Amino acid sequence: MKPEARKQVLEDQRKRVRRKYKTNLKKRKKFITGEEDYVKEMIVVLKIAGYSNSQIGSIVGVSRGQVKLLLSKPDAQELLLVLREKLPEAALALLQSYSIEAVQSIVGVMRSSTDDTVILKAASEVLDRAGLPKMSKSEANIHKTQEYKTTLSDEL
Repeated sequence: MKPEARKQVLEDQRKRVRRKYKTNLKKRKKFITGEEDYVKEMIVVLKIAGYSNSQIGSIVGVSRGQVKLLLSKPDAQELLLVLREKLPEAALALLQSYSIEAVQSIVGVMRSSTDDTVILKAASEVLDRAGLPKMSKSEANIHKTQEYKTTLSDEL
C-alpha cells in the first residue's frame, strides 16, 4: 500500500473514532418538554467539574449564551450550591470506601508474598493504619531493660 493510501486509511479511522461535537452553536436550541431540566442538570455538573461555558456548550449541544442563561436561573444556582456543599462529604465517603479495599490489598500482599521484607512492610502498614504506633529503638531498649530487671528480681 502506498504511503498516501495508508495516510488516508489512518485519517478515516481517526475521523470515525473522534467524538463529534456540534460545531454550529450560534443559534439557540429549542428544548422539548422536560429536556431543559435534564440539560440544566448536565450543565451544573459540568460547571462544578470546572468546564468553561463554551466547553459545556460544545459537550451538551447548546450555545454558550444558552449555557450562561441556564446557569443564571435560580433553580440552577440552588442546585449548584447544594452540590458544591455536598461534594466534600461525597469525596470523603468515597475515600473511606476505598480505604477498606486498600487495607485488604495490603493484607493480601502480606499473606501471599514470599519475601520477608515485603511481609514486614505490609504488616507495618496495617498496624500503622490500625492506629498502633511504631516502637522506636529507645523504647525497645527500655522495654528490654525492664524485662531483665523483673526477670532477675523474680528469680531472687
